[in-house]
Amino acid sequence: MKKLLLTAACMAIAAGVFAQNYTNKQFALIDYDLKITDVFREDIQHLDAFLESVEVHNEDADDRLKAILIHHLYYNMKPVLERNLEISILPINSFMRRIKYDEYGYPRASISKAMRKGDSPFYFKVEINLDSQTEEKREKDPGLPDSIIFPQYTIDITIYNDEGIIPVDHWHGEASAHGPIQADKNLFGDFIDPRNLPSDSTQEDLSVLHQQAVMDMINSYLDE
Repeated sequence: MKKLLLTAACMAIAAGVFAQNYTNKQFALIDYDLKITDVFREDIQHLDAFLESVEVHNEDADDRLKAILIHHLYYNMKPVLERNLEISILPINSFMRRIKYDEYGYPRASISKAMRKGDSPFYFKVEINLDSQTEEKREKDPGLPDSIIFPQYTIDITIYNDEGIIPVDHWHGEASAHGPIQADKNLFGDFIDPRNLPSDSTQEDLSVLHQQAVMDMINSYLDE
């Protein structure tokens, strides 16, 4: 019995030691990747001409759809994380020229290099995946119109601290369309037209779904 109690006490102490306190702490982004599946791209291939007409920051980017979404997804998520988790996230170029950046201006650094070149208490990498459940929905209901789709987001954030290269935390969130969404220019919501604010609309679109995925991730973390 004493051994069991001692083991339990040691486990409790260890949990306390490894628990991370993020409040008022500084975070530095070290890697960010947006993956858009071929299945989702097929869902909206009829919008190619429209997407080419949309203004983007990276006109020379090979992937037009990614160029449209990547900045919106990150910069819509950043203030929500800061506000709800009471953290501070450094600008994406905070490493200056000490590390490499991708064609969109986001860091591409390993945690070991980030620790050598930076001085933040926490570092994080982000992976956002934009997928589709349309094919699955059509299998269940073949009568669905061709003009509708069912997008799905997943967000994974890996957290490191300044003491080692082993992740100290992992945050996960996801959101799927609750109903069919029209695959037209309104699909992009306020990502393309700032007047289509998610808070003013009950219609799901890519910007609304992204907000839902971010909040799912935050709530999952806070509920732990």
